[in-house]
Amino acid sequence: MRRRVFLGGMLGAWAAAADSGDEAWAAVAAMAAGLAEDNAEAFLKPIDRRMAGYGELERNVRAMLDQAEARSSIEALSSVGQDETRTLVLDWELHLKRKNVAHDEPRIVTREEAVTVELRKVGKKWLVGGIEPAGFFAPPNFG
Repeated sequence: MRRRVFLGGMLGAWAAAADSGDEAWAAVAAMAAGLAEDNAEAFLKPIDRRMAGYGELERNVRAMLDQAEARSSIEALSSVGQDETRTLVLDWELHLKRKNVAHDEPRIVTREEAVTVELRKVGKKWLVGGIEPAGFFAPPNFG
């Protein structure tokens, strides 16, 4: 199923998940909502802290949100997996608006890329065990 979700200042009520793909999708939507809320902790919450590259991802997301307001538009390109594991390939569009900008400085950076998210179910929740390319969430260069 293809869907696009636009996440601004808040995440609307999420429909009850019908299958594991919807549950995994909800975890990614919550991450995007964390960006929109300028809340690095909410973005990082569903990510396994043992994930390779977690420390760098955490530093990048915090630096990105220190510099910019973030808004996402995400479309699921594919969802493959079973009840316990899932790989989502997403068309993730990220709009970054510079905070505390002077009138003549560049203010907006837009990124769009296919982002692959590997998830696994632990108990009743989905954890992200991989994000590629993780550099998608690096601080913007408004230069």
